[in-house]
Amino acid sequence: MSGRVTSHLDARPLAGAAGWSRDEAALLRAVDECIADRRIREATLDALGESFSPEQVLDVIATVTMYHAMAIVTRTFEIPVDEEKPSFSIEKVD
Repeated sequence: MSGRVTSHLDARPLAGAAGWSRDEAALLRAVDECIADRRIREATLDALGESFSPEQVLDVIATVTMYHAMAIVTRTFEIPVDEEKPSFSIEKVD
C-alpha cells in the first residue's frame, strides 16, 4: 500500500483529526453513521452536499449497505476467506 493509504488507515479512528480532508472526514462520518445509526445525520448530509451530488451520496449509502450485508452473510455462514486474494488487513501493509 502507498504511504498515503497507510497513514490514512492509522488516522481512521480519529476522523476529525489532521490528515483527512474535509470531504474525506464527511465520508467517514457518513459511513460510521450508516452503520451505527442506520442513517446519515443532517449535519453530515450538509457537509457531503458541499462536494458531492445527491446521486453520489446515494451511492455512498448503497455501497456501505452492500458491504455491510456481505459482512453479515459471510460471518453468519462462516464463509472462509480466499487466501489467494488480496487483503486489506493491517498485517500485510508494506
